Amino acid sequence: MDNSEKNKSFVIDVANERTYQNQDRDYNESYAKWRSNTENPYAYQYIQDTREHSYVAGEGYVQNKADAAENFALRKCLGLLGIIMLVMLGFDAVNFFLAKSLNLQYAENMVMFSEKKSHTRANIPLWFAAAFAAISTAKYLVGILLLKMVTKIPIKVALPHTKNKTLMICNSVVIMLMVMVIGRISNFVIAAVMSFFRIDSVYAFMMNSSDPRIIAISVCLNCIILPVLCEIFFRGFVLQLFRQFGDTFAILVSCVLCGFSFYDMSYIGYAICCSVILGLFTIRTGSIYTPIFMHIFSTSCNYFLSSVALRNTLTSKVVEIAVCTLIILLAMVVYSRLVKSESWSFNIHGDPSEMSFSKKVKLLLSTNTVALWLVCVVVFIIVGTRIL
Repeated sequence: MDNSEKNKSFVIDVANERTYQNQDRDYNESYAKWRSNTENPYAYQYIQDTREHSYVAGEGYVQNKADAAENFALRKCLGLLGIIMLVMLGFDAVNFFLAKSLNLQYAENMVMFSEKKSHTRANIPLWFAAAFAAISTAKYLVGILLLKMVTKIPIKVALPHTKNKTLMICNSVVIMLMVMVIGRISNFVIAAVMSFFRIDSVYAFMMNSSDPRIIAISVCLNCIILPVLCEIFFRGFVLQLFRQFGDTFAILVSCVLCGFSFYDMSYIGYAICCSVILGLFTIRTGSIYTPIFMHIFSTSCNYFLSSVALRNTLTSKVVEIAVCTLIILLAMVVYSRLVKSESWSFNIHGDPSEMSFSKKVKLLLSTNTVALWLVCVVVFIIVGTRIL
């Protein structure tokens, strides 16, 4: 071993030595290069020669710890994310006050359980439906652009795609459809419990209108535009940005923020559970296309079932039960094959991180901007709650 190789053996470089599971070479190289930029405050970088020590009077020889660098970067990332979530909440506030100014129930993109058996259609102006869709779309576009512009995270990292994962993506879609069915059943139970306390709950996110133009806007918004943008933001930029602090923590951050973005007591739990599944499959397949397809297919199926169920006829009930049963049977077949072939593993290894998981969670909850956003979310939930 020559002197240069011997010297390298004493150097710890957490950015360039880190590889991210289930990702290709381009992803790892792009992430390492981005993190190695000493002028980037949103990246966790630490280089140390283990032979070097610092002397502090009264304390003796001490080593510079990597957790200090990680703590600083995590604080910067959480502070920025809190600000961006507040900006995005502002777009929802605009939709809320716009609906209130027209004496419409917020947000006219929700069908409540109390409305399920009423055959009335919402009287929504076409221009409002278009404005609501535009504002909702702008909300995610602004969030994505802000994260990209401020952090300068590479597109190869923010929107990863590992090839040859087509079969796993298809299997993940089927599993997600089963989660959607379980969620529908859970929502019925939650709705029954909440109605006992005279609190209304969300049945489906859709514009229940008789105008075909508004229905078209609703389908495009809820089944295509929002699922794509939601996954690009939460499972793309947010999840990938926080992977430097550990995959488990990155999934936690993305699912909590995504879940609480729905501002509804009956839907937050379901949204968080779905977000966990989406995050796990994103890391398992190494591709942003996985959560996008999972979200599109599950939301579209849920939208279709809700549209059928709103007819409140015997035929509609039979169709809903038949489709849900078929999905469950198909998911059971897919799951059994995955287990048999030993391909069923989320493959989430131990997270290399200098800070403990509990410290990172405490920092998440104690970040001022994140805490302020959570308070605003609670206010939105209270304001948006419907009393029967």
